[in-house]
Amino acid sequence: MEVTDIPIAVTDFEVRITNSDNDLTLEDIGVKVYPNPVGDYLYVDSENEINQITVTDLYGKVLLISTYFDKSNNLSSISAGTYIVQVKSKLGNANQKIIKL
Repeated sequence: MEVTDIPIAVTDFEVRITNSDNDLTLEDIGVKVYPNPVGDYLYVDSENEINQITVTDLYGKVLLISTYFDKSNNLSSISAGTYIVQVKSKLGNANQKIIKL
C-alpha cells in the first residue's frame, strides 16, 4: 500500500532547550547569574571554575562568548529582549533565560 499526497498541518509545537548533562541548573553547578532582568552588565558568581559563558538569542544565534571567567559581562550592545545564558564548567553545563532591558 502506498500513501501519497497526504496534507500535514502543524498547529502547535514546543521548543525545549536542554543540555546533555541531565538538565543541570545553575544552582547545581554552583553559579549565580544576576540581575534578571539585566541592564548593561550581567554578573556571574561561581564557587567553581567556569570554562565559558555564552549568550544566545532564542533562535540560537550566539551574541557573546566569554572564554575566560569575568564576573561582569557587558551586554550594552545587545538589544532588549529574551536571551539564553549558558554556563559551562567542569561540573557540567547549565542554561538560564534572561531578559535584557
